[in-house]
Amino acid sequence: MGTARRRLRHPQPASRWAELPNWTTPFAGAAILFGSGIYQYTRRWRVSPIVWVGGALMAATVFYGVQINPARDLIGFSLLVFAAVIAFGVFTGEG
Repeated sequence: MGTARRRLRHPQPASRWAELPNWTTPFAGAAILFGSGIYQYTRRWRVSPIVWVGGALMAATVFYGVQINPARDLIGFSLLVFAAVIAFGVFTGEG
C-alpha cells in the first residue's frame, strides 16, 4: 500500500500576515495621547497643552492617511510627534 504524499502549501511571508493599514500607527498614537490627557484630567492633574496638540496632530494624520493618501507611510511623522511631546515635557519640566 502506498502512502499518499500531502502537498504542503507554502505559507505566505510573515510580512504579508502582519500588513496593517498605514494609518494604524497615528491612530494608536492619538488614542494614547488623548487617553493620557483624559486620564490626567479626570484625576484633576495638570495636563500639558502639547498633549492635546499632539493628539490633534495625530488625529489629523489619521484623517490624511484614511481619506487623502492611504499609500503614504506615516510612521516617521508619528514618531516625530511623540518625540516632540516628550521633549517638550522634559524641557519645560512638566514630564
